[in-house]
Amino acid sequence: MFYIVYLAFFSIAVLWPSCGNYLLDLIVCIWTSLLALESVHPAVRMRKKYKAKTFVLKILEIIVMFVFVLLYLIGRILPLNLIDPYSTRVILCLGLIYFYYRIIYIYLPISPTLGPLLYRVKLMVLVDFINFMRMTILVIISGGIVIHAVMYPDYPFNKELFRRTFHKAWFSLFMTPITDLSGDFRCTLYSKGSSNSTCRAGEFEDWKCPNVGLWSYIFNIQYFVLLKLILLTLLYALFSATASKLSAESDAIWKFQRYHLVVDFSNRLRLPAPLNVISYVIILLQFVRWLFCRAFCCTCRNSPPDGAKSDGRRYSIKDYTYWNQLAQEYESTQQTKEMEQGILEKQMDMIKSLMEDFMYHKQMMQSLKSSVRELERLMNYSHVHLENIRHLANRETSSITSTWDSVTDSSNRNLPPVMNILSRRSPYPGTRVQRFPVPDKYVPWEVMWISYDPVAFTQQRPDFPVILQSYVDEDILL
Repeated sequence: MFYIVYLAFFSIAVLWPSCGNYLLDLIVCIWTSLLALESVHPAVRMRKKYKAKTFVLKILEIIVMFVFVLLYLIGRILPLNLIDPYSTRVILCLGLIYFYYRIIYIYLPISPTLGPLLYRVKLMVLVDFINFMRMTILVIISGGIVIHAVMYPDYPFNKELFRRTFHKAWFSLFMTPITDLSGDFRCTLYSKGSSNSTCRAGEFEDWKCPNVGLWSYIFNIQYFVLLKLILLTLLYALFSATASKLSAESDAIWKFQRYHLVVDFSNRLRLPAPLNVISYVIILLQFVRWLFCRAFCCTCRNSPPDGAKSDGRRYSIKDYTYWNQLAQEYESTQQTKEMEQGILEKQMDMIKSLMEDFMYHKQMMQSLKSSVRELERLMNYSHVHLENIRHLANRETSSITSTWDSVTDSSNRNLPPVMNILSRRSPYPGTRVQRFPVPDKYVPWEVMWISYDPVAFTQQRPDFPVILQSYVDEDILL
């Protein structure tokens, strides 16, 4: 909250017209000095605790902040007039950008969403964008020089030439400046019959007029195709690959960043700037008390001041619960995984038991089906045998009355037709091959029998002897 108020005051000081407001600049300068001192205190404490760790970036940050405060004093506070007002405003703008960007690395890692995202952006800028610029810088420089040399061949060799070349080449990353290809109708053609001995490469009298032609289009098209369609697409692909590569590690990265943030804040003073002046006053009073006690009290001579007791300072339990919280989160995660694994194992056991029951019932059903089929087959055989017995009995009865039947023609005409049962006897004559049993009601061809499925005892025509092949019918079942 205090840092946001500081940024608000700083922004107003930068936007203030002319040479600024003295009181506002004084407030911002003092506040910035307190922020720089606030960065020194945790750096010193962490240097004592972690001697193996390097603090190059931290020291560089502190130096930059103090240099900025010094330039602020010289440019706006002290009447020295060593820096002109515009340069002072530029320095303030650089400082404002720095302190705005500083809040990103201080407070954004707290968020579980913005913390990993910040790390991805860091890799995109420091790795992917640097590699992209290493490939693009050659295209930008060559394209800018070639396009300007072809379109403005008579432009004077001065600083404006380099500015125009740089402007068109670099700003093509963000826009497509093609207005020069339209030409200028106000330009007049250069007369080659002029007495002027100066060599002219362009077509117009004014060297500011663009020369629009075939080569101008060719160089512009190749430059924009390489830059816009190929290299920028490659940059987007690099960004996408980095984001997908770090998606699985985002949670661990965020916890690591949050740990560093917690360690940094644990080494800071109790109050933020500008209220940290009170903390400095308390530290100073404790140091004076220690000096007084050391001078007049024997028990205090060997003990350091309270401000120097970096290891004896007592914190509440909540100040050191970061690893405890991580351990609890890890334990809860492991317990959840174990519970889920147990539930999955129980479900798998239930599924296995159900599958075993299903397979058992399936086998039982198959055995029942086979038993029913066998019973049906036996019933059919029994039915056919009973019909055969009935036919034999009828034949014996008919043989007794055959004499009487042959006397009268009228009775002979009323006799029922005698059914041929020899063709349905099983097995086949002279073999052990069983016939398919056919009941009497299915004997006529007019009656359809869907279950009729006899075994086909046959073979293909080439398998028969050559003499018999001409008499063999084609088997439609093969």
